[in-house]
Amino acid sequence: LGVPRDEPRKADDYVRYATSVAARKSNIVALGLVGKEGAQPVGQFERAFQTAEKKGVPRVPHAGELQGADGIQKVIEALLPSRIADGWGAAESQDILNTLVAQQIPLDLSLVRPVKLKKIAGYADYPLRKLVDDGVTITIGSDMPALFKTTLSDQYHAIVRDLGFSIEALEKLALNAVRASFLPDDEKQAMLERFQQEYATLRAEHLESQGA
Repeated sequence: LGVPRDEPRKADDYVRYATSVAARKSNIVALGLVGKEGAQPVGQFERAFQTAEKKGVPRVPHAGELQGADGIQKVIEALLPSRIADGWGAAESQDILNTLVAQQIPLDLSLVRPVKLKKIAGYADYPLRKLVDDGVTITIGSDMPALFKTTLSDQYHAIVRDLGFSIEALEKLALNAVRASFLPDDEKQAMLERFQQEYATLRAEHLESQGA
């Protein structure tokens, strides 16, 4: 459930709903922060997100697209994020990278957004390798597929084709989506095992059979 950045006065109402029985029945699993960075100071949402944290609601603010590392730092300090969406600019700050690793905050990113917004020339310029090598937990999404004309499969292909990741490394990234999910631990473990079994089957069928 995304709180609009230009409506800080309504943040408490969003949290009130996000922590309700009705929200759980509607499959609301986390509280987000969406909209143009800088529309309002992040501090105006601090109380609402702290309330969400105290009531056990995960927090997934969007940060980095316009304010880069500074925007990410602000949400880490004020909003106690469980995950951060976008995360553009994180690779430019070693302090941010260290904090993400130390606090075990995954980045939920999509390679297509900075390409379409002309921040980088192509997928090969995305600093994904830096993020992974520094130990940040990364999940890959398709962002807004209808707008950016992409799919999750397209993003996976780009990671292998343009960034030189191995199939094994891609599989780890894919499984991070399960590891970083907000499922109960027993359901998460069951899903991990099911995905790993399916990947093993696919590998045997499409790679090992071809001597890859």
